[in-house]
Amino acid sequence: MRFKRSRLHRWVLAGCLLGGAWLFPWQVVADPVEQTYKKLRIFAHVLSFIQNNYVTEVDENVLVHDAIKGMLRSLDAHTVYMTPAEYQKTQEDTSGAYGGLGIVIFNEGDKGYVIRKVNADSPAAHAGLLMGDQLLAVDNEPVEKLSLSQLANKIRGLPGTKLLLKVMRDGWSGPRDIPLIRKRVVMKSVTYKLLNRKVGYLAIRSFQENTEVETQEAIKAMAEKNGEALKGLVLDLRNNPGGLFDEGVSVADRFLAKGKIVTTESRHARHREVQMASADDTNTEIQLAVLVNRHTASSSEIVAGALKAHDRAFLLGEPTYGKGSVQTLIGLEDGSGLKITVASYNTPDGQPIPAEGIVPHAILEPPERDNMALDQDPWVQAALTHLKSQGL
Repeated sequence: MRFKRSRLHRWVLAGCLLGGAWLFPWQVVADPVEQTYKKLRIFAHVLSFIQNNYVTEVDENVLVHDAIKGMLRSLDAHTVYMTPAEYQKTQEDTSGAYGGLGIVIFNEGDKGYVIRKVNADSPAAHAGLLMGDQLLAVDNEPVEKLSLSQLANKIRGLPGTKLLLKVMRDGWSGPRDIPLIRKRVVMKSVTYKLLNRKVGYLAIRSFQENTEVETQEAIKAMAEKNGEALKGLVLDLRNNPGGLFDEGVSVADRFLAKGKIVTTESRHARHREVQMASADDTNTEIQLAVLVNRHTASSSEIVAGALKAHDRAFLLGEPTYGKGSVQTLIGLEDGSGLKITVASYNTPDGQPIPAEGIVPHAILEPPERDNMALDQDPWVQAALTHLKSQGL
């Protein structure tokens, strides 16, 4: 049975704080704590003075949020404070689930935002929305000046909550208001397709909960459709920003039977870990070609770095982003959150991820455009050509 890994990203900071409380007697920490509270009293005085005397009225929430962000500015770029909306979005990204309508929207220039896909059995489908409908407003707020990400944030929300869309359709005499109720939407992190009788294609969008399970299910599904086990796999990690540390480790473990996957380093010895591959449920027979680019980061670099270090895969594309640190998420009482760096990680050969990233075996020129069909994507075809050169 495969060993279930500890969720480092969730407990390492808590252990650090609790451990500090247990290790030091009160007499030792009393003076530093008192000094800290003196500085906090100064902060409170400044905040009060601004609230009562500044030339215009100010929002104290904005001031406090800005103060926290300023405190973190001297730390690394990946330690950040998040507003409640930003924190909720981050939680959705890692869990792979959110409250939504089940639609895909594109900005089509003069036509504005247009619905290009309506998922079956979704709130949008039950409300009668159709592909081609033009979206004019959300909760009576016009969408024409919103960016796509701003629009997505307005449409997303807690499952069971209501929202109102103003929609226009060809053939209607005028726009109509469509009330909807958000439903829990689960985003798959893995997409896949058979390229031929021997080789499959599998893309990982990000490492979220159940990515390892989705990866194994995808490989099994392609083998069943093919009628025999896959001989080769194009693993696409392009534009994958990372995600959950342990899911990246587990996906790498699926293709490695032994050896180190990654080591984590911290200033506290108890947070230094070595993640080893297990021989259980390993796809050792599949030959791998891995696609990476400048946006391949964090957990996806763990996978690419481990497979390269063990000569388990041939990497094609561009050098990766170069992010060699582990963050944990901390929820705060007002709904905001803190993402803080708690460790760094090294590839199996003991080297940290360099700032220039992991260099692939074969450097490729960027495609002319994104989201190309697989049979037209030059990087996918280059990976397929490499696998064919290996006898597949």
